Amino acid sequence: MKVVIDRNAFLKAVQVAQRGTNSSASLAVLSHVLLAADGGTMTISGTNLDMGIVTRAQAVVEKPGKIAIPAKLLASALGTLPAGNLTLESGKYPNLSITNEITRFNIKGLDASEFPEQAIFDETTALMISCKTLHGMIKRTAFASAKDESRPSLTGTFVEIQEDHISFATADGFRLAIAEGEMVGKAPAPLTALIATKAMQEIALIGGADSNLFGVLIDSKAGIAIFSTTDTDIICRLVDSRFPDYRQILPKTSTTEIVVTLADINRVVSQAAVMARIGTQNAVVFNFTEGEDDGKPGSLVVKALSDADGDTKAELMTDSHTGKPLTIAFNADYILQGLQAMSGEQVTIKMGTAKGPVLITPAGDATLRYIVMPVSLPEVEVKKKTKTVPEAAPVAEIEQPAQLETAVVPSMEVAVVS
Repeated sequence: MKVVIDRNAFLKAVQVAQRGTNSSASLAVLSHVLLAADGGTMTISGTNLDMGIVTRAQAVVEKPGKIAIPAKLLASALGTLPAGNLTLESGKYPNLSITNEITRFNIKGLDASEFPEQAIFDETTALMISCKTLHGMIKRTAFASAKDESRPSLTGTFVEIQEDHISFATADGFRLAIAEGEMVGKAPAPLTALIATKAMQEIALIGGADSNLFGVLIDSKAGIAIFSTTDTDIICRLVDSRFPDYRQILPKTSTTEIVVTLADINRVVSQAAVMARIGTQNAVVFNFTEGEDDGKPGSLVVKALSDADGDTKAELMTDSHTGKPLTIAFNADYILQGLQAMSGEQVTIKMGTAKGPVLITPAGDATLRYIVMPVSLPEVEVKKKTKTVPEAAPVAEIEQPAQLETAVVPSMEVAVVS
């Protein structure tokens, strides 16, 4: 192989492909990137067997060839070189020389035949989605996915495509995020896939301008999904598990509904979370009171208490309030992350009881739904602390949030609230 390539373009491509490698894997080649030169293109690939990244850069290929090179070492070496053209050469032995006018690196690699074969993106059967839509949907859902690898069905993003409509759903047992968007063109048949959320987050880092398009290819038989842009493909192995039927736990009715300014509620919940996080339960308490007439503005008081360090309280006016007054408590991080995923000027919060699921959406926007379970707030009288005798704050007695669990019944999974 002999190639002349721009250093900046080559380094950028190597760094992208490197994110697909696994430096701690027992299989040495998984810490390498595969360099394949042919035509006018240098293709750089990395994989950890669950996810692969293939990216391309323009090059002058004087002699085609392939070689696998340690990803971290290659990126570090390129990082020390100045901008300009580099000459890459490899011969009979799996070594790669990298030279410019004054410097030469000689890096030992592996034979290209040892590198796992990657699936090839077929654009003729792919569906299309805008980069802006795809990135936005990932950002609005990835945070709610479970981190516990022992629960594989909840570590993935459930992707569902019907005609020109696409939806993502994630859950961790205590909250659920659902985002919807539009495809460019229609799918010939309904498609579903459970894709590791870690892979989806990598996809969110790639794509460039909002106007760019992603190609989406889901092959259930092969167990893979491929997301492709002009110069990069991400190949994801589908999660071999079933996502729970989340539609069965979506709140059907509500007894209390408020609309509040998003910036205001984000601010007061962020303030309360500072105190909540140093408490034993990491909980914030919402107290909704109605206005003089149904539908008129009421108020929302947000409180948090730490066992020994103090408390915080903030009040804001709601833009509208329908239904009964209600006191309800949430895990501070769960409620804050959900609010931070919202867009627009206002959010709508719908509640039934202090122990039931709560639905949060951008006001007037049905493309994002966030459902979160409250924590149980015991019916205790809040007593004022004395200066001489520290008294445990009632928030210390708050129970953990109810969990959205899955129960297996014949031929289907049903999400239930315990």
